[in-house]
Parts: sequence; C-alpha cells; structure tokens
Amino acid sequence: MAMGDKYDAETLQGVLEGGLRSLLLLAPLSGGELSLLPSTTLTLQHLLLTPLHEPPPRFLVPLLSSLPNLTRLNIFWSSGGKDFNRNSVAALLQVMPTLESLTLSDYAPEPAEEEAASYALHPSLYTLLPAAKSLRTLEIDFEASISLTHILKLIPTRLELLETTASPAEEITGKHMLEALKMGALKGLRRWRVAGLGRVEEKSEALSCWEKACGEKGVEVRDERRFFTDDLLPVY
Repeated sequence: MAMGDKYDAETLQGVLEGGLRSLLLLAPLSGGELSLLPSTTLTLQHLLLTPLHEPPPRFLVPLLSSLPNLTRLNIFWSSGGKDFNRNSVAALLQVMPTLESLTLSDYAPEPAEEEAASYALHPSLYTLLPAAKSLRTLEIDFEASISLTHILKLIPTRLELLETTASPAEEITGKHMLEALKMGALKGLRRWRVAGLGRVEEKSEALSCWEKACGEKGVEVRDERRFFTDDLLPVY
C-alpha cells in the first residue's frame, strides 16, 4: 500500500492492524499519533521510507518497535536529498538486525573518479548498515560505481543476492565491480544482477574480467531481465 498523499496516524494504524504486508510512506504525516500497536499480530513485511518526508519520532518509534515480521526495507533518498535525522536512525536500528533484504534507492549522484578518495556516504548508513546482521539480499537502485565498495565495506554478513544499477560498459565501472567481488560481503554470493548489462554491445576489458571472476567464484551473472528460474533463489 502506497501512502502517496498526506495521511494521518489513525488511518495508518487501521490498515496496519488489518493485515497490511507492504507499506510505502511517500508523503508527509498530516497528524495524529500511533497508539500501542499489537506487535504479535502485525503482518507488515516490507516498508519504504524516505528522508524527504521523514515521519516524526512520535510516529516512527512506535511503528518500528511493533514490526517483528519486517524483513524488507527500502530507503528512498529522492535524488540525494537530506539524510535521516538522529532520532530516525535510532528508531531504524530497532529493525535493522532482522532485515533479510535492503534496497537503497535514488541516492546522490556518483562523484567524479578524481574525487573518489574523499567520497563519503550519508552518515546514517555508517550506523545502519553494520547493524544489518541478517541481511541476505542487497539492491542498490541507483548508479553505483565508486559508492559500491563503500557500501559493501559496511555490510556485516555474506550476501547471497546483489542487485546493482550501473553503466557496465564503462571501463571504470567494471574495475569497481571487480574490486567489489573481492570483498568479504560477497564471499558467499550466489547471484549478481546488473541492470543495464543486457544492453552492453561491446564489453570493456574490466567487465570481461569481472564476468570471468564471477564464473570462477560460482557467482551467477544476470542482467535486468527476469525469468521463471529466478525462483530458484528467492528475492526477499
């Protein structure tokens, strides 16, 4: 269910208690407070949040503390906008340890290669990602080249599925992908899906090396196309 217009806490509480499984909070909260939620019966499994319309602590804290079944989180930055505040980060830490799937969407534009040495992620990620101790699937839904290794350094688990969006035809992107493959978070990787890979007409040397390295490590390479055999490796 997508909250695309202003919504109030009482309305949301009603749909949560009614068995909602997926919730996309894409609009500002118009008012109200959540009363005590019955965490033993809530079935919400997937939540999307954006710092652009960050819910206040009086709403976010009781919501996140009442979601024992939440396994999928999508953080949507809206083209590199503001980061979560300290209170929201503290609230999100309640659900990070049990997440199995995390999607990072619409992040800030990639820096130029010469600025890579000074590149830093949003501060919230340095706190949130290390707490994701059950993570199995990571989707990076933005152009990620330099930021890819920065993100993977913070992942405390061994991922099974990685999905990235990049320009794999570019030599420098292939180099970063090859470097990422050596990182601890990808030691147990089973599949790497790269959006845009299917549109590459002439592979760079780095991309060819990456594909070869994936094969040697037993990592299945996929492009943006999806098939019925995707069910062999569940996407959480």
